Amino acid sequence: MKQEDDTTLFAEGQLVTLSNNIYSIKIYYPDNYPFMAPIALIMDKDVIEHCKSWNHGYHNYGIYKNGLRICVLKPDDEIGTGWRPDFSIIFIISLVAAWLHAFEVKKTTGKWILPEA
Repeated sequence: MKQEDDTTLFAEGQLVTLSNNIYSIKIYYPDNYPFMAPIALIMDKDVIEHCKSWNHGYHNYGIYKNGLRICVLKPDDEIGTGWRPDFSIIFIISLVAAWLHAFEVKKTTGKWILPEA
């Protein structure tokens, strides 16, 4: 875990997909964590540009802190409806990995394979 300024905590790292592509991610902890889910970002410029150029179907909320904020949980999810305070960052990382796999499948087939968050 790292600290960006006096109050913003985040984790960063890389994920490798089944097709051996490597992606850089950042996960920001909201001020009211663990009562709200962390915010997941993909930092790779090629992913950001691809999603911006297609505008639809890649389940993201646009640019946030120089990364692509991806949709892994609904932003209004509260306790008991998708995110729970007893979940850890590992839960979010697994959702990011699933999103990246779906991203790669959609680039190839044109179909998004995950359910709506």
